[in-house]
Amino acid sequence: GMHSGEGTRFENASFTYPGSSQPALQDFSLHIQPVEELASVGESGSGKSTLIRCLNALENPQVVKCIFMVIA
Repeated sequence: GMHSGEGTRFENASFTYPGSSQPALQDFSLHIQPVEELASVGESGSGKSTLIRCLNALENPQVVKCIFMVIA
């Protein structure tokens, strides 16, 4: 379950843009503690912007388990 201070968690998240046959994110898992910082680096087209948009809830990833977004 969710506990205060747990941070943000993606478990097996995937996201495919409408009209695309290939997922921008596939089976992606990430856990960020409340005090951690995240740098998104990689090649063009590797999903950096999609990840940030999903973290900001601008896109809705499809998840196998849950996404926890708790502000401590």
